[in-house]
Amino acid sequence: MSQELEVLLFDPNKIEVFNPLKAQLATLEKESNSLVFDYRDKHENKAARSHVATLRKVKTRITQAKSEAKAGAIAFGKALDAEANELLDRMEQIIGKHADEIKRIENEEKAVVAQNEALIKSFFEWEGLPLDTPSSTYERYRSKLLQVELPDADSEFYKLVIDAHNSSTNQLSAVIIKAKQDEANAAELQELREKQRKADEEAAEQKRINDVKEEQARLETAAREKAEKEQADKLAKEKRDKELAEQRAIDLEIEAQQAAKDKIEAQKLAEQKAEQARLDGIAEQQRKQKELDDQMMASKKKREDSIENQRKVSSEALEAITAQTDISEETAKHLIKLVAHGKISHFQINY
Repeated sequence: MSQELEVLLFDPNKIEVFNPLKAQLATLEKESNSLVFDYRDKHENKAARSHVATLRKVKTRITQAKSEAKAGAIAFGKALDAEANELLDRMEQIIGKHADEIKRIENEEKAVVAQNEALIKSFFEWEGLPLDTPSSTYERYRSKLLQVELPDADSEFYKLVIDAHNSSTNQLSAVIIKAKQDEANAAELQELREKQRKADEEAAEQKRINDVKEEQARLETAAREKAEKEQADKLAKEKRDKELAEQRAIDLEIEAQQAAKDKIEAQKLAEQKAEQARLDGIAEQQRKQKELDDQMMASKKKREDSIENQRKVSSEALEAITAQTDISEETAKHLIKLVAHGKISHFQINY
């Protein structure tokens, strides 16, 4: 223990252990009060944090000096605590001037982050809607989305928010198009079902009318037959035969009409078949003629190519013979013609 500290321990009313720190504290206090930081600026915020760290180191030295000085005596420790606490409070005030601003800015930044996250989340609140949600609901969400107030272009969240906004808007547009298409398909299907329902009702009504007519006709026929039977009992067999003959004549007439109708239909069908056969024959003749024309053109082309090739090869052979021998051009042409026609054994020209 130093001599100065021992003296202090014996005189609790004199606390000089903090004297060196007091001078430094006064200097720091004056310096800190003169400093002004722009806590929103990254570089100045960093400088402010560095300054606070330096102040915290001095605070730590005060705490260490207090701890060392208290080790000697309880009375000195109480006095030491009182003055140390006063110094610490002053240091807290000095630190708080900057630390509180730093904390406030941090809270503001967190609030901005949370606000933008909530804004981005609100862009996609439509994603949880049921699959059968009408397109008008999606359009309301898109209208609401287009009216959202977006951050300024110089905001650090601008690009993130704009990208999320554009993504949600584009997805909503695609969903609206699909929903409208589904609604149109559903409306068309409903219209078809309604038409089918009306057609079924009309068919059922027509069947009912036909059934009523048939029943009425049946009743009328039954009544007529009953009257005829009652009257027939009074008539002779000749009248019955006459009625049967008349009915037979009617049946024969109907059969004759039907036979004439069937004959006409058969004649029309035969004429149609004959016309179709004639058209098929013409088409077949045209097809065969085209095949023949194609074959003739191919043969002509082949002959022309062969003649051209023979002329070229013969010309090349003529040049080679006249260039490499003393044979005249006329003799060489005659020789080539003999070889080409197979008049000279063991010699040939490959065309």
